[in-house]
Amino acid sequence: IQKYSDGTAREDEIRKLMDWYRDSPGEANWVSSDTGEKQKVYDRMLNRMQKEIHAEQKSVLSFSWLKVAAVFFLFLGIAALLVYYKPFTPSYLTINNPSGKIQMIQLPDGSRVSLNANSTLRYSKNFKKNRTMELTGEGFFDVTHDPSHPFKVKAGELETIVMGTSFNIKAYPASESTSISVITGRVKVTHEGKELGLLAPSKHLVYDRLKQTANAANIDTSNITAWTRGKLQFDGEKFSDIAAALENWYGVKIVLTNPGIAPCRYYMRFDNATALDKLLATMSSITEMQYSVNKNTNTITFSGRECR
Repeated sequence: IQKYSDGTAREDEIRKLMDWYRDSPGEANWVSSDTGEKQKVYDRMLNRMQKEIHAEQKSVLSFSWLKVAAVFFLFLGIAALLVYYKPFTPSYLTINNPSGKIQMIQLPDGSRVSLNANSTLRYSKNFKKNRTMELTGEGFFDVTHDPSHPFKVKAGELETIVMGTSFNIKAYPASESTSISVITGRVKVTHEGKELGLLAPSKHLVYDRLKQTANAANIDTSNITAWTRGKLQFDGEKFSDIAAALENWYGVKIVLTNPGIAPCRYYMRFDNATALDKLLATMSSITEMQYSVNKNTNTITFSGRECR
């Protein structure tokens, strides 16, 4: 029916289609919302059917009933095809996790996901057969082993493929990098079909989105998964990365008046239930930076000397 509508069907294909219309039993409702296309297809097929009838008839009166029957079954045939000829559109579930919250998700295949603050997870309702999902933000995955159905996570430009393992992905849109950290098992990381790395436990891959380069290194997995235990833990991370983590957790906007403080590295650990004002006061005493809060714009401004 699609080829006939497009005008690409061969004569033998058109003949088979016409025969099918004549033999189509029952009734069906025409469900197409495009009345223009519906009328166009109807007119074309009706015109062809009428020409065939005129060519075969001996008497107009003796074959008038055949015209009526042909038109009737033609209409029913097209209607039936429109009922059954529907493109498959998979249904998806989307989980949006707000700031200041960690959400635990049990997937249909038994796998578990810890979704960090300000993060989104999207996957098909038919997940057991299609274990592919999309992550925006950060998530920790504990995957159920299923060799027949590989587990895939698309985060930004990267795709992580596993069979059964646990790993962490951090891919916030505002960040210049995407990171994948393996806790147990092995995962393969690809970019547009090209393999970037095969990661073993305690391995960490960071992909620079601007430079389009990937670097792997060993890691302390307890630091990577600290957030799943309710900890804001920073071990020698740049202040720009710390600020991004605070933005995601507390739902605020952080501005640095001096860009020179962005690369400064600090060691800090907080409970994620710590009130923001208390955390800021502690940070100020540790880093010797000053801050101001604008409650109207929900913005925190940091100032201080650049790192040397």
